[in-house]
Parts: sequence; C-alpha cells; structure tokens
Amino acid sequence: MITRKLGRTKKHREAMLKNLSRSLVLDEKVVTTEPRAKEVRRIVDRWVSYARKVASTKDMAKLSGYRKLLVDVGDRVAALKLMNDLAIRSATRISGFVTSARIVSRLGDAAPRMQLRMIDAAKTAKTEKTDKTPVKSRSQDDSVTPVPTH
Repeated sequence: MITRKLGRTKKHREAMLKNLSRSLVLDEKVVTTEPRAKEVRRIVDRWVSYARKVASTKDMAKLSGYRKLLVDVGDRVAALKLMNDLAIRSATRISGFVTSARIVSRLGDAAPRMQLRMIDAAKTAKTEKTDKTPVKSRSQDDSVTPVPTH
C-alpha cells in the first residue's frame, strides 16, 4: 500500500498512524495536520468497513473476524467499539465514515491542520444541541413549575 512518508521511518509512521486512528475510534474526534489526517481517514474507513462486514456474519466467522480486527487495531476496547457501536451506527453507509474539516493553522510553523470526526458522532452532537425541551424545577412546596425559555 502506498502511503505518505510523513518524514518518518516506516515503523514510526505505522505506529503513529495506528495510534491516531485508535484515538479517532475511541474519542470520535481528533485534531492533527492535514497529511496525517488524510492517511488516518483511509485507515479508519477500512476498519469500519471490515467491522461492518464482520458484524453481519455468524458466530465463528464473527469471532475470527474480531480477532483479525483486534490484530489490526491493537486495542481491545477500540476493536469492540468498532464492532458493537460504529459498525451498527454506520450500517446504512457504504463508505465515508470519517468527515474532515480544515481549522486554523498551527501557530509555530503554520502547518495546515484538520479536525477528523466520525460522521455519525457529528449527527448525534447536532441533534443534542438542537433539542430544547423546557427544564422543570421543583419549588419549596413540591409543586412543579416550568422554567420559562427565552
């Protein structure tokens, strides 16, 4: 597989990209430089696609698929999140599980930075933000009074 060199040796580059990808899976949001972000997006898309494929199989194939994913990801918690959470949330998508947005350049060297986010995490954050239900509070006499919304 042809990848960007990113100014590092092969082992260092693979470890760095694997750690960034793992962080994206676990935290569902990460900020990094643009070339790293483009590589991490490729890796996480492959992981989620494989997790979707494995999640739709039967018992023994699911176990062997989980073990292969565990070898690729290198972290049990991240592999379980891929199979049990991200694969189910992105069942309707074919690809493009990670979205990226350019943000302000780094101050020290003006390197272009990007924020990577899991696509379904962006949807859930948006729906939580727009959900404005009035909050009810209890007064001293235990009667329920609605709090006025502005």
